Formats: sequence, structure tokens, C-alpha cells
Amino acid sequence: MKPTRLITMALLATAVLAVAGLTACSGSPDIVTTVVPPAAKESALTIALKPVDTRAAATGNTTEKENTINRVAVGIFDSGGNVKMVKTFEKGEITSGESGDIKSGTVTLTTTTALATTDHVLVACNAPADVFTGAIANEDAFRAKTITTDEALYGASSHTTTDAVDFTNLPMFGHVEALTQSSTDGTQFTAAVNVYHLVAKITLESFTLDKKGAMANARFDPEGIFLAHVPDVLDFQNVTATTSEAAYFLTTPLKYNSYYHGDMTKNNQAGFLGKAYLGMDAATKDNAKTLAGLVAYTMPNSQTDDANATFLVVRGKFHYSDTDTAGTEVWYPLYINYSNTSGGTHVGEAKKVYPNFNYKMRVTVQGFGEKPDYDKNGNPVITPLVPRTVAVTVTPQGFVDAPSEVTLN
Repeated sequence: MKPTRLITMALLATAVLAVAGLTACSGSPDIVTTVVPPAAKESALTIALKPVDTRAAATGNTTEKENTINRVAVGIFDSGGNVKMVKTFEKGEITSGESGDIKSGTVTLTTTTALATTDHVLVACNAPADVFTGAIANEDAFRAKTITTDEALYGASSHTTTDAVDFTNLPMFGHVEALTQSSTDGTQFTAAVNVYHLVAKITLESFTLDKKGAMANARFDPEGIFLAHVPDVLDFQNVTATTSEAAYFLTTPLKYNSYYHGDMTKNNQAGFLGKAYLGMDAATKDNAKTLAGLVAYTMPNSQTDDANATFLVVRGKFHYSDTDTAGTEVWYPLYINYSNTSGGTHVGEAKKVYPNFNYKMRVTVQGFGEKPDYDKNGNPVITPLVPRTVAVTVTPQGFVDAPSEVTLN
């Protein structure tokens, strides 16, 4: 019998380590063959992120740093929607093997899974760190993830009554359905992803009492604004913005479980649904209070009925005349995506609140508002005013005024 000998073979076409036993003849020791894999071939995808508005020449108020990106979750899927890779980039943490040009808003990630020009890339910005962890089987599962009102507008799952909206951590989302190959060996790819805000912005440009007729001697002393009927959740389904309108509720709208508000008047009762960051006091200028220029942020809302549509409510005291020194507490509830004047407009379906739009509102009060009313839990009960009482002109504009620099830190 021939002596047993050890044979080591390198099989370059194999990508895993395997051990196989071979027998030369009966009764002889095993002949062991070791299979050595080749070095893994990596593909790299460089993504350029760009927060954009929905119109090419949008104008209006821009809050500083509302385009800040602190966290990026990237999902890569094949043309059939099957997952290839999901990776979250934490604030300031670009791990070994990945790189990020923070100033210009680009990130590069590497993977041993082969990429193709037909791949889809989904990007979620500023979602909480744990939203896109765990098994995500496909593109639909990525899009089905949800974030709460607190996570979207405050940037955390909990808050105190003194907190304001964290406009440096607003959620954004974007996607592309094709990659660009940037190398001859098929390992380098790029994608430019436009990301859109998932929340809406409201700018109260003016609020005026039309002092005519019976209102000639009247006065309204503004105290502030608050949002009412703000949905408790948003998702990443069908989020797309075009040059003219936002297309968001294309399929069955997300079901909302609760509606929040920003009126903290009765905040010590069970079942209270108030959030302090959904309200704002009137600004004091030249020793007088004014509502002009106040800005609020809200979740998108697909509902249009009075019980569930989102309202911007102006609150204050109405004085019938100079002798009415005490005044009467009143509200002026205003639909956000709705005009009842000839100069106004809306996007999509009236009274729905679409994301990534700045709803610029000019309001003229032509009568007495409604008296505040609350349910047994201290939540405001909203009754829309008839058109003759309040004239509202809404001009929806892009959320941001112009493309601006991304800060990924």
C-alpha cells in the first residue's frame, strides 16, 4: 500500500472554507483536503444626499438648520425588492471600511454582495437608531417602518412640557430605482438621492382683524397658536415629491391611533393628549404681541373630516370695543391646506396635510371666534368656523427655499 500523504489544494473558485475527507484505500488513514477561499471582492456605493424642496423656485421663511442630517439609514434592494443590505450611519460614526464626506453630504458604504445598476436604494434620515435594526426582508418591510410624533418632531421618544420642536432632527426620506456604475470592473457605483421632509411646516405670515362695520371698534389680543388633531405616527410609504405637488397617500393611508394637540391649558388630567411642542406663544415686538412669522411643524394627515383633519388654532382675547377691557377668550381654527379666498390655493386634496410643504397662511378675521371647549380629558374640541368669519389665504411652497448644505454630524 502506498503511504498516506497530506494534500493541500487551493480552489480559487470557491467562496467558503470546506473540509473534505478522502480515503485512498480500505483501512488507510483519511487524506484531508483543505479548500482556501479567495479574498472577498467588495462593491462600493457612494450616495450623495440632497434635501430639496418640491418646487424649483420656492420662496418663504427658512428655519436655520432644518435640513440637518444626524443619522442615515440606507437600504439596498434588488429590482424585485429583495434586501441586499441595510446599514445605519450614526451621528459622527463612520466605521472602518466606510467613509463619509460630512461637509458635502455624501456617504460611501462597502458590501461583499454584488451590486447592479437596477438596484433600488432607500434612504431614511433622522429616524431613531433602532427603527431599521433587525431583520428587514424586503423593500416593503423597510417602507412599512413607522415613527411616532415625538420621534419625528422632538427627536426622542419622550419629552417634557417645556420642549420645543427639534427642527435640526426632522425626518426625511428619499429613494432611487437605479444606480450608476462608475468603474469598469463593476464594483463602484453612485446614487444621487433627493430626500424630502416627512413632516409639514406652517408659517403664519399675517393675522389681521378686519375692523369694518360691527368690528370697527373691536380688538383682538393674540396669545399664541397651537396645532390640533396631529396624527401620532407616520411611515415611509409612497413618499415622493414632484415639481408641482407632493404624492404621499397613493395607497391605503396609514391608520392613526391617536391625535395630539398643543393646548396645555388642562394638562393634569388622565387621557390628556397635549404636546407642548405643538404650541407657541405670540411673539412680543415693540411692546405688542404678534402672530406674524410664527412657524409650526406637524405630521402629515390624510384625513379631511372635521373630527380628524389637522387645524392650526389661533387663540387670544376678543374685545368688542374699547370699553370691553376684560375681553373674551376665543379660538380661530384654521384648516392648513385650504383657502376660502380667490387668491389662495392648495396641493393635492384640500384639507389633507402633505409632507415637505411650507403652508404659508395669511388670515383676515371678519368676526368673533369660537369659545374654547374641552372634553372630559382636557383636550380641545374643535369646531371649524364658517368662511364669512375668517378669510384664509394659503400659498403652499416648498419646505425649504433652496438646496442647502447637508451636515452629517
